[in-house]
Amino acid sequence: MPLADEMEHTRVSLTDRELWTAIHGMVLGALFLLAFAGGLAGLYGLGRDWLTHAGVRESLRRLVAGTWIMAILAWPLSWRNSSRRELQRSLFPDVG
Repeated sequence: MPLADEMEHTRVSLTDRELWTAIHGMVLGALFLLAFAGGLAGLYGLGRDWLTHAGVRESLRRLVAGTWIMAILAWPLSWRNSSRRELQRSLFPDVG
């Protein structure tokens, strides 16, 4: 095994498309996970011990907002998957 001094230094490079894909996945993925965790916390907040009119109203408002946020963030993923399927069908018409 070569020593660190003997190894050739190489740089990792990404194309513009790869960079934007990574950023897109990390940003939208993080926001989606945050909204999902907020939705779980909202569902937990609807426990019987904590029910009041004001509490239910606030929890439902957060649940509706979180559901919309997750739906909006997941929408581009469905576009990407549908275009990928169309590309696969055009390249490999005998498969699926």
